[in-house]
Amino acid sequence: MINAITKKRERVFFLAIASFFLVANFVGFGYSLNSRLGNEESLHFHIYVHGISAALWIVLYFVQSALATSGNIKLHTIIGKAGSVVILLVLLTGFYVAFMVPVIYNVDAPYSQPGRDFSAILLAVVIAFIGLRKRKMPFIHKRLMMTSTLILSSAGIARFINALGLSGLDASGVISMLFLPIILLIIHDYITYKKFFKVNFVSIALVFLLFILSAPPFWDNPVFGPILEKIVGWLS
Repeated sequence: MINAITKKRERVFFLAIASFFLVANFVGFGYSLNSRLGNEESLHFHIYVHGISAALWIVLYFVQSALATSGNIKLHTIIGKAGSVVILLVLLTGFYVAFMVPVIYNVDAPYSQPGRDFSAILLAVVIAFIGLRKRKMPFIHKRLMMTSTLILSSAGIARFINALGLSGLDASGVISMLFLPIILLIIHDYITYKKFFKVNFVSIALVFLLFILSAPPFWDNPVFGPILEKIVGWLS
């Protein structure tokens, strides 16, 4: 039964997750940006454009969660219409940034990093668009939007771990940090509704897919390797 207490508990949970994404991304990328500026003195313009686009999405997710928590659903719905535009900007700028890195830094083939970086962004964008389409089904909508933002935040969370001085943490530690929000969601849902939901296990599968797409062997092969080289060559 969904009563006032249940609704409040759920809204507070998603606001807490949104707050974590906001802090992790801004602290993580702020730390990374300062380090890179110290080494490179300046960064290319397209990196800032993509950074601003991604930051807009993280802020938008936080604002939407805060509006839902306060019960301002009308304004939440109005602002939500900007979500499609923002996430599309994230996709376009993410593509350009991912494939321009080998061009700018004169990296030789084979190219696996552009595929790894862009596939994570593409996965997050696809989930976000599905989540936006499901906005009339709030239960599914909220969980898909959280999963999309989690995947988009994966790089920021990894940098956040470094900013905390935990750079020695192995890959399993980083993986655990990415699965933690969904595990907490499953626990929350079970405590609140006394059942498990398929959408949460779909989210776990999507995070697993993120790690598969982030593995160099997935891209450094005779199938995808030439495609990545062609795109990098085209941008060159």
